[in-house]
Amino acid sequence: MGTENAWCDTITLVKKSVALDRLVWPAGVAVAIIAAFLAVNPFLEMAINDDWTYSRMSQLLLGTGRLHFDGWTDAMVGLHAVWGALFIKAFGFSFTILRFSTLVTAVGCALVCHVICRRLGLSSAMSAFTAMSLMLSPLAITMTSTFMTDITGLFLSLVALYCVLRCTQASANRAFAGWLFATAGAGLLACTVRQMLFLPPVSMIVSVVLMRWRSRAALTAGVCALLVLDVSAAALLSWHDAQPGSTHQVFSSVAPSLALIGWGARMAAFSALTVVALATPILASALTIPAAWKSGGFAVLLIAGLVFAAGAQEAVVLLPPWLGNVVTEYGGLPPNQTVLGDKPVVLPPGARMLFAAVMYLAAALVAGVGLRALYDRFQTWDWRKPSLRDRQGLTLAVIVLPATGVYCAALVSHCMTPSLPPSVVFDRYLLPVMGMILPALAFLYHSLISPRVTPSGWAVLALLAGLGIAMTHDQIAVSRAILAATDRLAGAGVSRTSISAGYEYNGWTQLLAGENIAPAALTPLDFGHPRFWFDVGTPVVQGCYYVVLSPQLGLIPGEFEPIRYHTWFSPRQREVFIERDPVHGNQCTYAGS
Repeated sequence: MGTENAWCDTITLVKKSVALDRLVWPAGVAVAIIAAFLAVNPFLEMAINDDWTYSRMSQLLLGTGRLHFDGWTDAMVGLHAVWGALFIKAFGFSFTILRFSTLVTAVGCALVCHVICRRLGLSSAMSAFTAMSLMLSPLAITMTSTFMTDITGLFLSLVALYCVLRCTQASANRAFAGWLFATAGAGLLACTVRQMLFLPPVSMIVSVVLMRWRSRAALTAGVCALLVLDVSAAALLSWHDAQPGSTHQVFSSVAPSLALIGWGARMAAFSALTVVALATPILASALTIPAAWKSGGFAVLLIAGLVFAAGAQEAVVLLPPWLGNVVTEYGGLPPNQTVLGDKPVVLPPGARMLFAAVMYLAAALVAGVGLRALYDRFQTWDWRKPSLRDRQGLTLAVIVLPATGVYCAALVSHCMTPSLPPSVVFDRYLLPVMGMILPALAFLYHSLISPRVTPSGWAVLALLAGLGIAMTHDQIAVSRAILAATDRLAGAGVSRTSISAGYEYNGWTQLLAGENIAPAALTPLDFGHPRFWFDVGTPVVQGCYYVVLSPQLGLIPGEFEPIRYHTWFSPRQREVFIERDPVHGNQCTYAGS
């Protein structure tokens, strides 16, 4: 009797331990994301990046019941604006409140990613590590601290991936059809946020239906789901293009030139390298596993040789970061893009070279293990009766690879429109790609290398998270100093429309005046003039006073002392200057003059 009780107690403890493990890791992920969000000190009543336009859309949606497009953003925004409007209705309008709405979505992204990994058979610890690799990357940390559409788009993309995985695991036709239509619904909602995001679910539905091509019920459900998604998406796109103030991609029937094709290839390569860089925490976990070196060490020398051969042709291809907008060597957008003035380099070449070495080494090692495993499978695999793990890997590859390929092709084609100047793929546009690639990569690592995360993986994750927190903190610190400078001018009686304080401030000024962004913002400027590039898009801003990061040629020192602020990156003590445009002459008057 005592032995039976002891066994029962042991089984109960094991069950409690497993249940606790399933709860502790997701809770730890949520706590880590919230801690990173608070560490950047996001309490700032000023827009960041493009979120001034989305904030205004949510504000007007609540007041008028319809979406207002301002002539600047080409995103449909849709569900994202509704989400922001709900928070405004509950707590009142505030840029900080809207950032907290993004935090809620970011935690949701991590939890869905964790559930996806658990659905693939990964341990709770490995699933949590994958979710943190996604949501504690520098891209995700920065976007979580804004009201940009990227985190909402990522969430809906992850939901679509989860739904399509449930399709592959459904045994009953009714369940299969239900999850297939759920995938289509998630894709349609994603389309309302950013138009291109309906493409991966379309690809996923095609892939999962092709895997069941012998089933008439699966084919019927797949055709119906595709029709629903494609027709609805087409109707949404048509509605968006017809709205006053909306902008959209201009397509041309002219074939792109060889130069544009080369540019597109360059953007595709840089996008792939950026994905590898952001996946480094998972890749780096293999560096301290001897079995991985035994299996894939041969590929390290081969890939290292290819990398350095490419670097000999053009050194810039070796070092991250490759794409702009969020992660750059300046810790954000380059000088004179968000506000006039110089910015210090916060990612010196030495640090970038060290990270690149770890990235290429880890990627080469994991690639070698994968190639060796693929070779062994071809030698011994009975294709008619593959193992459960092999079937899962094939299914995941058939779903993820075409979906990411279609989405990335759409991004790159956007840069190659013959009627427009070449543009770049913003690094933040790759977040949906990361949401699909990281669970697949974690599955590969778990299947071929180890079911556990090594200290080297956690160390790289901590490094990237720390980098993201510090970069975002310093960007917000700059914005806080700019806002303090504008408050000083306003306190002296200078009107808001007489102040040019950068992209976010000026854009918000234009919208507060009830005006759209002027189309002239898309035309080239004579940069010999001291005027800020975005001033042409905000004609209500006279630009009598300029808030700048460093003294500017053509502007004269104002009557106000600089605003001093602190950053985490060197130099830690910095200043924001208030300068005057002599072109306006006596128009620049204020109460104290």
